[in-house]
Amino acid sequence: MSEQPPTQEFDVWPGDTYEHCMGGTYRVIDFGQDATGYEETGAVTRTVVYEQLSNGKAYPAGTVWTRSLHEFINGTTEIDGELVPIFKKVV
Repeated sequence: MSEQPPTQEFDVWPGDTYEHCMGGTYRVIDFGQDATGYEETGAVTRTVVYEQLSNGKAYPAGTVWTRSLHEFINGTTEIDGELVPIFKKVV
């Protein structure tokens, strides 16, 4: 695991638990970098690696996912005409 995740400023840490807006609970495992486009831009995209803790409609508990850090923190979706965060931290 990352000793100092690149996300301290966003208060996201390995072991944190989040609820998805459509249901399901997920735990942050670690952080990564997506090098797609690195050759053109010289930059990588920070990613969050997280694990599904509950069985879903299509994927079982234990499934590992990745999402850009930006989308994980700032991503929203529309539900019943209202914009809601995709992930909400479980405190």
